[in-house]
Amino acid sequence: MARFVGPGSNGGYAILVMDESCNDRGIREILAAGGIGEIISESTQFVSIDDFGAWRQIPLDSFNDEIESFDPRNDGYAEKLRSFFVNEGKRYFFTPLDSSPADLRARLGESLADIPFSLFFLEQGRSLLPYFLLLAAAGIVALFLSRSRRLFMFQIPVFLSIGWGGFAAMILAAAFAGIWELLREPLKELFTSRYSQRNTHYYAGTGLKGISERLRPYSLNIILALLFFLLIPVLAIAAFLPAIPLLAACVSFFLFYFLSFKSMEAGFRNTRHILFMPVPLLPLRTRTFSLFPFLLPFVLVSFLALVLPVFLPAERSDIPAMENVMDPRYFVSPEDYYSHIDFQRSFPYRSLNTGSGAGGPLNQEGYLRYYLGDDGLIAGSAHSAGTVEPETLPFPLEKLMDFLIQYYEQPEEPVRVTEPLGPPGREWILAGIILIFCCMSELLRPGIVPGKKLPYRWDKRIAA
Repeated sequence: MARFVGPGSNGGYAILVMDESCNDRGIREILAAGGIGEIISESTQFVSIDDFGAWRQIPLDSFNDEIESFDPRNDGYAEKLRSFFVNEGKRYFFTPLDSSPADLRARLGESLADIPFSLFFLEQGRSLLPYFLLLAAAGIVALFLSRSRRLFMFQIPVFLSIGWGGFAAMILAAAFAGIWELLREPLKELFTSRYSQRNTHYYAGTGLKGISERLRPYSLNIILALLFFLLIPVLAIAAFLPAIPLLAACVSFFLFYFLSFKSMEAGFRNTRHILFMPVPLLPLRTRTFSLFPFLLPFVLVSFLALVLPVFLPAERSDIPAMENVMDPRYFVSPEDYYSHIDFQRSFPYRSLNTGSGAGGPLNQEGYLRYYLGDDGLIAGSAHSAGTVEPETLPFPLEKLMDFLIQYYEQPEEPVRVTEPLGPPGREWILAGIILIFCCMSELLRPGIVPGKKLPYRWDKRIAA
């Protein structure tokens, strides 16, 4: 089996095989109700047809109900595409492996309790070592940027232990680091005040009121820390992180956090020396947090983890017997798709005489288009067949077909995925959120509001 299939990293596909008689749309509704994410099947595909001057998209599963077999626009692509999803008495559904195979199998078992099905996993993973190295590098750089290195050292093992999450581990480590930095000063204030018996109550008081007063300068820290706390469950859902390892990582983080302050507290008792904690003399909107540049290493490794799959060789699991899963002769190539689009775009300029020329209308040349020379006379001709750029109408199944072709090729060396990064998805959004949090301390610079006079009762700049 492959060494790793990262959550949400397109590490492979699950193939659900059912009897041909099963209703495609009905099965999709059942799967969607069971929490299955993206589903690729016959009813999700469309066939482009020239509707005599307009461009029309017909659902693949209803194509034969709307377009007759003798229709000259029927170029055979719809039948070829349908045979990929329905062939030899079987119906195929595909879904990216965004969650673990065991979790997906359990959900399918609950959703399709009374419907017989077969489930196959074509997994393609990558080594975890680069993710561990990225986390180690981010932790070491952040250690040098930290204003409390002795306390932050406790968290380095936690960052190294969550490398199993792949890209999600970078965001999780950034959330942990953000919480650590934001709550460091407030917690140090509370721990220090426990061993400072003189003059503490003069400015803060005792009990809950005293705690609230001592934490008032750090209100922005606490608000931002709560946002990082909320990011953890959002990340768990978005990246399909396993609950038990995630819970263990969170418990370890807060345990080491607590132990680091207990270590500091023990130093107070042994040396009878308490760190100086400045007392705020003015109720200013003081800058009490600094995520930049401390969080910057985690932002950088998050974006590096996004592009890492492009350069890392992927490994596939042991391939099952081809006859039991997919038959490559039913694969649809991008050339098939673009030939179909080309034919439909040029259909108004083509002859309806399907008998002349071999191969039928799909391979038939269009009418000639003449062009003029410099002298104003006809200089030559060219076929008027339409053309289409891949960027204009991309092949909907390109990602799936590329994976299947690479998977079944059985190359001597590991498959190297070289496809360009797609449009911004949830991974880019999560990395962007961390970048925004990192820049907050630079964007929000609290201080005295110019021209605003402080109330007399707040002005503590009075000589004793």
